[in-house]
Amino acid sequence: MTNISESLDHGVNNTHDRSGRRESCADMGTSVGLSQGSPRYGIRTDEGTGSDRIGGTPAIAVGPEHVVRQASRLGLHHLAAAIDHRLTRTWADEDDPLTVRLRAEHPETLKEAAELVKSGLGTNMKWLKAVQDVHDSMLSPVTERRKRSGKIRSATWQRGALLVTLPAPAAFVMAAGFPLEALVAVGVGSVLVAAVLGESITAGLRLPVVGKIRSTWLEEIRSDIVDATFLALLQRRNSAIDARTAKAAARGWHHIQFVASKVDETHSYH
Repeated sequence: MTNISESLDHGVNNTHDRSGRRESCADMGTSVGLSQGSPRYGIRTDEGTGSDRIGGTPAIAVGPEHVVRQASRLGLHHLAAAIDHRLTRTWADEDDPLTVRLRAEHPETLKEAAELVKSGLGTNMKWLKAVQDVHDSMLSPVTERRKRSGKIRSATWQRGALLVTLPAPAAFVMAAGFPLEALVAVGVGSVLVAAVLGESITAGLRLPVVGKIRSTWLEEIRSDIVDATFLALLQRRNSAIDARTAKAAARGWHHIQFVASKVDETHSYH
């Protein structure tokens, strides 16, 4: 994440100027044959810069439905990187007053945007399942290699052995009539052993494991998507929005796109 964080403030305003040189997967995350160097999974980044658009060109250069469709292509690896990055940005410490004012001025459109995002992504729980599927699809070639090497079969047997053997010490303590304190100690010890051995088995698979996505942080990413959808709806209706307000409303979404494109570049590098 360090490279992403270091490069963002320099590069976010130029992200979409460079995006014309990239290709992305088909709608709704379906992978297709792409030219060499193009990310096989992820989201399109061809909306336009937003943050450096002037002269009446919209900050979100696509319709609201397309914003939601792009968001639905995000994988767990994209979300983890976007959250990690967002937490370190000064602009994300507080809601921008311009965005807050825009929401207050158009409450019905904001509600419509939230419903549109919900219809495309579902609840946060359903969304997390979908982004996990995208992540698994990205890792499928690696998973197949692990299957062919026998690592996954071995890990399955090892985990099964853990499930069978770990209760045995506690059962022995109970059968032997040891005091309750001994049973508690054995139980705690068994849990610790299970955690250590389980981690060892997972590490042996050599499959990337994404850190936990906390619901509060996920909601911040969702809010950025809603803001972009909201702005796209207002633009479609030719609502009067000054450039600074449009930039503030689009900032979070453009940063998500930038980070996701960098994650895809990393995974496409051989």
